[in-house]
Amino acid sequence: MTHMKKVTVKPNRDYPVRRGHFWLFSGALNRDYSEIGEGELVQVLASDGKPLGVGHWGKSSIAVKMLQFGEKELSNDFWALRISAAKRVREELGLLSDPSTDSYRLVNGEGDSLPGLIVDIYGSNAVLQYHSAGMAMHEEQIAAALESVYAGKITSAFRLSEIKHSTLGGSGYIFGNAELPYTICESGHRFLVDWQSGQKTGFFLDQRVNRGLLAGVSAGRTVLNAFCYSGAFSVYALAAGAKRVVSLDSSKQAAGLAVRNVELNGLAAAHEMVVSDYQSYIASASEPFDFIILDPPAFAKNRRSITSGKEGYVKINRAAMEKIAGPGLLGTFSCSQLVSRDEFLECLQEAAFLARRSLRRVAEMHQAPCHPVHLQHPEGEYLKGFLLWVD
Repeated sequence: MTHMKKVTVKPNRDYPVRRGHFWLFSGALNRDYSEIGEGELVQVLASDGKPLGVGHWGKSSIAVKMLQFGEKELSNDFWALRISAAKRVREELGLLSDPSTDSYRLVNGEGDSLPGLIVDIYGSNAVLQYHSAGMAMHEEQIAAALESVYAGKITSAFRLSEIKHSTLGGSGYIFGNAELPYTICESGHRFLVDWQSGQKTGFFLDQRVNRGLLAGVSAGRTVLNAFCYSGAFSVYALAAGAKRVVSLDSSKQAAGLAVRNVELNGLAAAHEMVVSDYQSYIASASEPFDFIILDPPAFAKNRRSITSGKEGYVKINRAAMEKIAGPGLLGTFSCSQLVSRDEFLECLQEAAFLARRSLRRVAEMHQAPCHPVHLQHPEGEYLKGFLLWVD
């Protein structure tokens, strides 16, 4: 590995990397390595000179995101092997053989030992997100690996890049093309996805299992799906026999997509779309609901916003609890990675106290299995949710 620049860890600071954690923080290094370029491959050495692995250099508090541990070099087929391994996990989960679902996450960053890379599959299309310059620099190898592993079944690959890098021209197709919005199938329901202008990669694939769970308790109920985005929870609830569903979002673009998805599945008769701020709507709504679903965007995106984020969770959940008629159900989520499961539960306890309601936890929810969490990287567990019985 003589062609690679080397960085050395301080004595007694290499334990996380030896244990297989993917992040090496700048404070653990023996000196400033500002001469190394963003995204470069580096070899990480212990204080005694023993190789610990190879990773991408980053100019932030996370100095290295590890790609491989130990003394070996990255092989020529490294990318194909990692993507093939990720595909096999999804095959074992039955996602590639399920005729009712054609979309899933193929690569979930550290969860698939490829930190900084997200790959979502929509039918025959791949959508790539880079969260590190290093991954962006390997686009050619990643795209070639996708084509090889899927043996030509991937007809287009779209780059949805958050990274500015000289070798990339911003978001765009790496190969192929697709007409948007593209229609996908999930659990037998159809949805329109636009990965060029939508949120995340166009659809919230991480909620697939939770949508099925909440649909199972929607029959005969009046449901409010708040922060609905493309209306996926609404479609599932309506298809399961909900008496009525109100979808709520502050975005006109999201609302238009939700309406189209409900119509696409022939479920418009029992559906109402409302474009409004959540707090304004919930305060003025005259009708109570039997079941409220809260799936807001992340309220705590950095450490400075943790306190205000938790206050936000208390506020929206208190309002929901006060609006639920008699005994009813609340399905509530947090996708803030910086707010832990226990902290989110504390927010719900505080909301219940303020709303003077009694809660019983009847189910706990997580991100879908195609969003695996590596046990040496617990930070990858960001989505937490609870189905609550509200007395």
